[in-house]
Amino acid sequence: MLTKEQLLVPRFEVMMPYPDSQFDVGEVLTAYDSMVEYYAKYPSIFRPLPWHEKRSVEDMPEYVKAIYNGRIEDLIGKEVVIRTAWEMDQKPSRFTYDSSIKWGFHAHMVEISDAAEYEAFKTKQNKKI
Repeated sequence: MLTKEQLLVPRFEVMMPYPDSQFDVGEVLTAYDSMVEYYAKYPSIFRPLPWHEKRSVEDMPEYVKAIYNGRIEDLIGKEVVIRTAWEMDQKPSRFTYDSSIKWGFHAHMVEISDAAEYEAFKTKQNKKI
């Protein structure tokens, strides 16, 4: 499992060949420092990838925070949940967090979180009870 910092390192997918290219079309490039600016200049060649796209299940975070602003308003920016299963073959990537409910969030509806934030959330919830 990758850390939040590792998941947020900018990545780009090579979309088309270009003269003297050393990359294959479809290759995912991790961009550090000045390379981010370079790749961003050529979006038709280097497509920026969202943090969750083109990842393996093993890379995905254990903790996420809901930011979805649709029908589940009570979750917006408040709830930190533990993932139970990532479905990477879905477009977009999706995960479920309660196997008894059989539904979940798409990855673009969450922010990456961590164990400390989850514990703080649980402590806050327990104080409300």
